[in-house]
Amino acid sequence: MTLFKIFISLIFYFFVNQAYCETIKTELIKHQNDVKASFDKLSKTNRNFFSYTITKYENEEGDETSSIENHSPSSNDVQSWSLIEFNGQPPSEKQIKTYIENKSKKVKKKKNNQTISISQLVDVNTLKILTEDSNVIKSSFMVGYTKFGEDAKKKLEGILTFDKKNHYVKSIEITNKENFSPMFSVDISQLKLTLSFIKIKDAILPRGNTMRLIGSMAMFVEIDEISTVDYSNYTL
Repeated sequence: MTLFKIFISLIFYFFVNQAYCETIKTELIKHQNDVKASFDKLSKTNRNFFSYTITKYENEEGDETSSIENHSPSSNDVQSWSLIEFNGQPPSEKQIKTYIENKSKKVKKKKNNQTISISQLVDVNTLKILTEDSNVIKSSFMVGYTKFGEDAKKKLEGILTFDKKNHYVKSIEITNKENFSPMFSVDISQLKLTLSFIKIKDAILPRGNTMRLIGSMAMFVEIDEISTVDYSNYTL
């Protein structure tokens, strides 16, 4: 091959490669915008308009609790909730009273904007497409929630699954690659958090979440927690 042909080949390769990189960049920007739009729709979906059931299970160092709650639309946020079952049994009056008190605190906390939003967890600008087929896009992301600690950003990794057909974020999974400390004297050796969502007509709603947490506090107190929350029976 002559020097001229080699030169032409290099120029051709440069432009083809540049066009390919621009295409990849455009697809990534579109994906990031689609994810942002999905999160925006999730935040704007008002669950207060829906009736639904929540089934919870927790295991903290072997101490197991479970409950079934029901939500029905009401002008009063607290009165819209009812405790159906606690630890497999109908709840006592004391348990119902405690439940209502806890709901009142959560409603107040939510009104004071002290809850975590999904967009705080997922740093959308760090999304990178891993795989894609006709149904879903799987991408990685950095965890943006600052209360995990600055050190945690390098030690946590996230995977996001986007439903291409229905155009929404189907699930988010966050795990740790190394031990991290979200606060003083707390060391987390294992974290796995999974959040899943469902789309009903034009509304995006939580479908469930699971968390596995293992670590220690002040070197002497063991942390070993499992929790699951399932949302079902959504009706308008």
